[in-house]
This record gives sequence, structure tokens and C-alpha cells, in this order.
Amino acid sequence: MRKLINLAALSFAALAAVEAGAGAQPAQDYLAVADRLLNQGNAAGALTTLASGSPTRGDSAAQAAHFGLACRAHLANDAPELARDNCLRAIDAGTTRDRWRDYNNLGVAEFRRGDIAAARRAFRTAVVLAGVAYSPQKNLALVSQLAQDAMPRAQLAEALVVR
Repeated sequence: MRKLINLAALSFAALAAVEAGAGAQPAQDYLAVADRLLNQGNAAGALTTLASGSPTRGDSAAQAAHFGLACRAHLANDAPELARDNCLRAIDAGTTRDRWRDYNNLGVAEFRRGDIAAARRAFRTAVVLAGVAYSPQKNLALVSQLAQDAMPRAQLAEALVVR
């Protein structure tokens, strides 16, 4: 519970910084650091980095990247509610060519929250937007297997791909 509270505090601090338009470092700098930390498996470090910086107000691409990274970090920290909120903020922030990733990650968050129908809808949207990207197609197929009782739910939750 303490972990969830700490993650929520970091998420709210990051949101407040984005809404205020304040940021000590340029968007690309702190976003690159947060992305690198996530890729190294340091989700808590990525959330701390995201809380310390924010994209310029009106920069929808940087805001989408900010919230997309926060979504991934919360998924890595097993906080699907916070991940869902940040995925939705990333989707709402603007149009990016990689928007399918936000829908894909939203599907993972919805599945982990237990809302299979919402997960399936998010994965379907991701498949449409992704073009040739394989991850959303794989995730949609895995969720479909659950409906056929072909795979235990816990195993499926681990098999879903976060992008």
C-alpha cells in the first residue's frame, strides 16, 4: 500500500508540473533520461525523473511522451490504476505517430485492473493504429485466448507486451 501511495504522489507531482508548465530541464532531456531508466528496468527512477521535469505547456507531443512514459513506469511498478490514468492522459495529449503504443499500454492496464472488455477495446484500437506493429496483435490474441480458457489469467498478465 505504501508503494502505491508513493507512486501516486510521484504521479500527481508530475501532473502538477505539466499543468504548471514548469520544468527545470528541456523536455527532450528529461524524457530521454526517463526512457533510458525505464529501459534499464528502473521504473521508480523514471517516475522520479518525470516528476522533476515537465514539457512546455502547449507542447502536446512532449506531454504525450511524458504521460506515455509514466504509464509504462506505473505498469512496471504494478500500479495499473495509475498506469491507466497516465495512458488516457497520453492519448488525450495529442496526435503522435506512436499513439498506438498508448492504446496498447492502456489495454495492458485495463487487463491488469480486471476489465477484459476495456482491454480488448484498447487492443483493437491499437491494432488499427499500429499498422504492422506486432505487439497489439499479439496482446489481442492473448486476451482472446483467455475467453477460450486456453491460458491461465496470471500467466496471460505476464505475457502481455508493454511498448
